[in-house]
Amino acid sequence: MKKALLLVVCCVFAGLLVAQEQEHPTVTVPRVVQFADMELELSPALRKTVQADVNALTISPTYFLRKLDVAQQYFPIIEREFKAAGLPEDFKYLIIQESGLKPDAVSASNAVGFWQFKDFTAVEQGLTLNSQVDERMSIGPATRAAAKYLKKHNEAFDNWLYALLAYNTGLSGSAAYTKSRFFGKKRMALDNTLHWYVKKFLAHMLAYGHYHESGRYAPSIELVEFDKGNGKTLKEIAYQFAASPETTRNYNLWLKGRQVPRQGSYTVIVPLRKPKKAVPATM
Repeated sequence: MKKALLLVVCCVFAGLLVAQEQEHPTVTVPRVVQFADMELELSPALRKTVQADVNALTISPTYFLRKLDVAQQYFPIIEREFKAAGLPEDFKYLIIQESGLKPDAVSASNAVGFWQFKDFTAVEQGLTLNSQVDERMSIGPATRAAAKYLKKHNEAFDNWLYALLAYNTGLSGSAAYTKSRFFGKKRMALDNTLHWYVKKFLAHMLAYGHYHESGRYAPSIELVEFDKGNGKTLKEIAYQFAASPETTRNYNLWLKGRQVPRQGSYTVIVPLRKPKKAVPATM
């Protein structure tokens, strides 16, 4: 009897493992990765490392899909700004790595916002920081600043992978990890000595890119940009669009008070909830 019971338990456990694998399939890291205008060949050891990062990102489907949902709310704005700036669209996945798409994210080094700018760098890139607003937390202006910053780095390397690296290390800090023979190159063979920041980016791009490009997961909220709110409160703007005042506030943390300044050019993000659709049961 005990043997029979043990057999049943083992079969059930094995069935659960199989079901779990089917419900949460792994995004497989390929040998060759396309990034921006480059072709990157990953060594077996590097593939293993990036694969571990991809697995860690997708291990919790609920958390992963929640973050994917927020990313896809912002992606149309980011894609538009990158296109206007002439920056490769693949960089949009960097915002997930940098801030987790939290507008008020603050790093240990006091970098703030969607794209994690320190105050002096933000001002250099044209962002407004004063007693009324902090544009590091405003998706449009912050994304334009990020595009400008990345393009500035690429001018030094003519290599988008190195520009990505310099976003973390700075131009001077990147010297230890860059080689002049790769300046201007469109193909690179990479091994496991690759800087950790770039490894993490590849994992984010592959994991989130796989599900974003599948077209199976539509965002739950549509973000409407409203640039005629000068002098109005966020509550007034929310009611104008029949949106939630509380949710509208959460999407506009760049505004330190409740009222949009009367002077200047500012865009308020108005979140409009979409009708619920059937969501795929598995990833």
